[in-house]
Amino acid sequence: MTRYGVACGAEASTFNGLAGLGDLIATCTSAHSRNRKVGERLGKGEKLAQFLPGMSQVAEGIFTAPSIREQAVRRNIDLPIIEQVYQVLQHGKSPKTAVQDLMNRAPRKE
Repeated sequence: MTRYGVACGAEASTFNGLAGLGDLIATCTSAHSRNRKVGERLGKGEKLAQFLPGMSQVAEGIFTAPSIREQAVRRNIDLPIIEQVYQVLQHGKSPKTAVQDLMNRAPRKE
């Protein structure tokens, strides 16, 4: 998130506050988070196409991830988590395989 923002001209420190880290924590931990609910369903093996039509509220990440990924590719920004989220959402990659692929990346300074 920070890497993308900085590449687009934002200050890195912006992402350490409520607008960045705070929002990320809330999204990941809140039982009311629509994005979290989507992730839980995908993690249980459901396919997005099976449950997306029945969702009464929008989970922004479903539509944001492909857009961010497209911009990152165009700008040559390495965003491995976004890439894996994109693969899960758009190409049906299993979340387990996506996590394994992330964990198998060569270590590097972040």
